[in-house]
Amino acid sequence: MADSRKRRKKPDRWRQSTTSQRDETAWTPCLGQALYYVTGVAVMCWLAAKYSAYLETLHENNLWFSNIEEVKREISFRTEQGFYYAYYKQLVHAAHFTAGVCDLTRDNATEHRTINALQRFNIYQEVALAAVYRLFGLQVAPILFYVRSVFALQGLALSCVFATSWLLSGTWYAGALSVVFHVINRPDTTRVDFAIPLRESFALPFLFLQMALVTHYLRSGIPRWQQRPTLLLVFLASLLFALQWQFAQFVFLLQAAALFLLAYAQLLPHTKVFSLYSVHTMALLSVTALQFFHTMILGSLILSFLPASVLLLKLQGEEVRALSLARRLLVCTAHAVALAAAMFAFNYSVKVVIGQQDDAHIYKFLLGKFGLGNPRDLDSQLYLCNGAFQFLDFGSVRRLTMKWVFPVYVLSEACFVLHLLATVVYKWRLFGVGNRVVDAKSNRDSDADALLSPQGGARFSIKPEMAYHCMQSLLFAAMATLTLRMKYIWTPHLCVMAAVGLTQPDVWTSVLQRLKVTHRSSVCIAITEISVVPNFSSVDLTTDLTTDLTTDLTADLTTDLP
Repeated sequence: MADSRKRRKKPDRWRQSTTSQRDETAWTPCLGQALYYVTGVAVMCWLAAKYSAYLETLHENNLWFSNIEEVKREISFRTEQGFYYAYYKQLVHAAHFTAGVCDLTRDNATEHRTINALQRFNIYQEVALAAVYRLFGLQVAPILFYVRSVFALQGLALSCVFATSWLLSGTWYAGALSVVFHVINRPDTTRVDFAIPLRESFALPFLFLQMALVTHYLRSGIPRWQQRPTLLLVFLASLLFALQWQFAQFVFLLQAAALFLLAYAQLLPHTKVFSLYSVHTMALLSVTALQFFHTMILGSLILSFLPASVLLLKLQGEEVRALSLARRLLVCTAHAVALAAAMFAFNYSVKVVIGQQDDAHIYKFLLGKFGLGNPRDLDSQLYLCNGAFQFLDFGSVRRLTMKWVFPVYVLSEACFVLHLLATVVYKWRLFGVGNRVVDAKSNRDSDADALLSPQGGARFSIKPEMAYHCMQSLLFAAMATLTLRMKYIWTPHLCVMAAVGLTQPDVWTSVLQRLKVTHRSSVCIAITEISVVPNFSSVDLTTDLTTDLTTDLTADLTTDLP
């Protein structure tokens, strides 16, 4: 009997040990994944902090900023940089903060007439920094707090570049690689180290934050409970971006155009696009209210484009989807013309009603840039004679090419565009087979298919967030080509797309298959070494780096900034 009881207990102990082993096996992937994400976030924060300190060090080494007199520090803010800083200084030294803000609303020292500076200029960032400085009673000099706050924002911008690359590629290695590209090409990705108080120095970090949040929102697998909080964060980032830079409306216009094109091609859900359009509208109207109902935003093209595009997407019926590919291209052309006509008609009507002509100089500048405007117009000539508003110079492209990021970007973007076009053509042919509409369920299933099926025929798919960034990068490139100043929006995004292209297997897997190469990771590492190692090997972090940076910054400071 004793022997039989012992034999009965053995299976129980065996089952317990087997269950514990299964529990440990189940917990191991979770712990590994958590460690992976924690490591990625830690690397992102560390790189952001180091980048902020790096920019501050460059600024300090160039000007000895913390050791020179206060008046010399202020003189280093040239052109309108000193103009914006003067408002911050006025608020810091005001007897009472509220009295200082009221003085800004009745400013009679800037122009020949009394103006509302908060309405006329984008200076809310100076108001916020002055409020923080006075609230906490900081012991550091006001100008040093101002400068270090801007450099801290650049750390936020770099972390958003990191996060966007991570979201697009699925690995934080892409984020680290995009940071490497960004830092190596620093003279072409930012000018904050020598042009601190410019409006884009404050605004662009929030644009990159907004784009990272939009990337997360457009992902097909995002849970419903995350969508509304993400939209709220997108609204706050859009608000802060538009509040601090008068050119934000044109960036939003390009963003809305990219979303419209992808929604029209059925690559993005209409509901998500309409939600983002609502966020754009609320952010711009909030900025209008905060700027005491400035009419420039009300008469902007973006607020005319949004209702026109929504109307066209709503009118896009099933009968259009049933057309053949050739006929559908003709319909698309007609819709594009109708959209442009509706946008300009609505914009003209709004301007007539509110009597707004504040942005007339912008259109004169665009016409003068192509030789279509009045050559004797003063407003357009003031912009055209400034180097920052010229076409993208060859020097920028040459520097980006010498450091390998531009060739990698061109190859990656070309692959993304080909995948995007292949997806559109496949979906349109799928809908138009036999001049009938394919069932909606089968269309949803096709979106989840693999990118390319080598057996007989093409079944294409591209991730919604990848399609958005592909289209957005093309529009940013066009904007940077037209205006040199706008390259600081495009080049960080260029670094993101180049890094994603190197770390995204779907981009070059078909090429490797044709070359009969199976070890994709080794090819990625080889390409990364080719692009990154030559740049690091040419950098001496001691004497040569300081000499080169001083030479570059001195050359930049000799040119007038916009």
